Amino acid sequence: MKSAIFAAACFFAENATAGNFDGAYVGGSLAGRKATDNHYSPHWLSDGRAFNLDQKSIGIFGGYNFQLDSALFGMEMSAQSDLGSRDVYRASSSFSRSTPYLESWMWSSTPIHASAGTRFENTGERLLSSAVTFRSEIKETAAPMISGRAGFIAGDFLFYGKAGLGFSLMKISETTVDNQKTCSDTISRIDFQPNYEQRTVVACINPRSEQQGSKVSTSTIAPTYAAAIGVEYNFDRVFARVETEARRVQWGSDFLPGGDNGTTRYQVNLGIGVRF
Repeated sequence: MKSAIFAAACFFAENATAGNFDGAYVGGSLAGRKATDNHYSPHWLSDGRAFNLDQKSIGIFGGYNFQLDSALFGMEMSAQSDLGSRDVYRASSSFSRSTPYLESWMWSSTPIHASAGTRFENTGERLLSSAVTFRSEIKETAAPMISGRAGFIAGDFLFYGKAGLGFSLMKISETTVDNQKTCSDTISRIDFQPNYEQRTVVACINPRSEQQGSKVSTSTIAPTYAAAIGVEYNFDRVFARVETEARRVQWGSDFLPGGDNGTTRYQVNLGIGVRF
């Protein structure tokens, strides 16, 4: 691919004069990404879960070019943010009790009754069913970077490479949702003998449904470094660019317990901008 780009650049250099890429510029970008897998072992699991950060992102950029004939040098500042989050872990648990016999338990000890018999009484509130869902998500909320650029101009084309340093603000969110069904009151049947007593909940009165949930988010700042090659085409003051980039996010072991040291994100950036 590099040889094809070089051959195309040589062709344009022989048949066209260098366009004007000098000065300040700003623009926006859209990126598609493929990331290396990572291993995540949250404290409530004995095994790990693989995940990646294959999320599309949007970004902004701006910089200044110094043009010397067909050579170009410049500095650029950029920032990106994921358009969505990635599930790190998802699980659920549930239980339910059936009616009319919701629950039963027995007491047995010294004689507690002088005779045998049965009675009914209101025994209060009971949980009929519960369905709990756990979910953990990770997202890169902001990734500013400063880069140096160098390239050469062939007509209205600019072929360049760049390298940069920055940081990534990573956020992990843990959500718990519990959908419960509760009996406001229950009727219990008590069967008693001289040496034991057995209670069985036989009726659910005024069932109600409710949802309980919680969400906890934590963030960390991870250093990043990146390298990219790209091409721009100049439409007078407006320009379009395509670049391929490899970016390492080095968040460290403190962010994800038992996790990897980070991830490498390979992406293609499509951008459009304007020169001043």
